[in-house]
Formats: sequence, structure tokens, C-alpha cells
Amino acid sequence: MNWAQINVRQEELDEQCHILLNEAHSVEVDERILAIKRLVHLVINTDKAGFITELDIFDSKLLPAFAQVLSSNCESVIKMEIFQAITFLLANMKNETTFFYLLSNNRIYNLLRKEKVDINDNDLVSYYASVLRTLSFKITTENLPLFLVNSKEMPIFSLATDFIDYPDNIVKAVVRTTLLNILKLNNQQIPSQMNPMRQQKKMKMMNKKIIFISNKQEFQLTIVSQCHQGCSNKILRFNQLNNYAQR
Repeated sequence: MNWAQINVRQEELDEQCHILLNEAHSVEVDERILAIKRLVHLVINTDKAGFITELDIFDSKLLPAFAQVLSSNCESVIKMEIFQAITFLLANMKNETTFFYLLSNNRIYNLLRKEKVDINDNDLVSYYASVLRTLSFKITTENLPLFLVNSKEMPIFSLATDFIDYPDNIVKAVVRTTLLNILKLNNQQIPSQMNPMRQQKKMKMMNKKIIFISNKQEFQLTIVSQCHQGCSNKILRFNQLNNYAQR
């Protein structure tokens, strides 16, 4: 890709971001959704060509545009499309450098703040949870530091636990998968927030806590919820999980 092609893509990026951010009645919802799809297509192609940094897609255009829309009062279907776009990007970017760049400096977490999601909108929350699950599939012991904040917090873990008791069963299943993907990691850098022994001391200050117990046959996820009369335990068993039996 030469600089002339880069300039063409830059113009297309500017145009599609302008359409996405345009809330005027002259721009239909379908047009804004199409703009998101075109932006994703542009990012994937640029990633394959290895010119993401030259185009400065994320910091100057794409992520600010996504963040602005997610913080607005626009139609829920547009926000769903953005979460779907983020999921698609995370799953399909081939260039490892691009993936690391996207995860660094809290770029993704800034889009996933809970206040950007209407928790009463089941469909929107399901798309949001899918982003968390896709992120969890990407975590390895090698890239774990990219998922941490100040080496002490793991936002994806905290965000997932917020939805562990969500009324929609699909969302709960997605969140459980997310938590299991994180908790099966064996790494010294895992934050203390995920250490059940240390968490015991913080029980009174927490609304809910996850305890993870594993062996070669079974994974047990125990949710301890704080209530006025005391604590109630809810145990979800995943017997003989083939994916984890070898751990």
C-alpha cells in the first residue's frame, strides 16, 4: 500500500465517521449502521496490509467516534452494531501488533464502561457481554499484562461479575464462559481481586464475589451474594469439561 492509497483510506475513514456521528434527521439509522460496517471493513483491510499506525485509525477517529455514540442517547440498535463491530475486530484482526495496540492504554476498556450500557436492554447487554467473552478468549499468560490496569486490577473480570446474576439466561451463560476463561489462567500476575483467600477479608465491602475451585474433573463457580440477613451461596457446576480437564 502506497501513500496515495493511504490518503484514500483516510478520506473514507473521515467520511464514515462523519456519517456515524451525524445525528441529524437527514441521516437515517440504516446509514449510520452501514457506516459502522464500512469502518470495520476498512480497519480489517488496513490491518491485513499492516498500515494501521500510519492511518492512525484508533486514537484519532474510530474509538472516539464509537465512544461518543455509546455515550449518546441514540437508538439502541446503533450501539448494538458498535459492540458487534468491536467483537468482530477483536476476533478477526490478524496483525498481533494491532491487537496489542488496541488493548494498550485502556483503549478497549474506555468503550466498555458499564454506564455506556442500558442494563434494562437485554439485547444490548447480550452484545456487550459478547465483547467481554471475545476478549477473554484472547487472554494468554503471555499477553495478560495488557488486560491489567496498574498491574492490580483486571476490569474485564469486574465487568463480567457485574452481570453474573443478570435475568437473561443467554447473558449469564456468556458471562460464565468469560469468567472461566479468565480463572483457568495460571499466572503469578493474576490480580489479588481474583484470589479467594484475600477476598475473604473484603467480603463485607463487596456486593458479590467469585470463588473458583478446580481439579481435573470439575470446575465449580460459587457466587457469594451479600444480603441483609447474611450470605446466600449459589453453586454452578460444570462437570468434566473437556476444554479444561487437561489443566
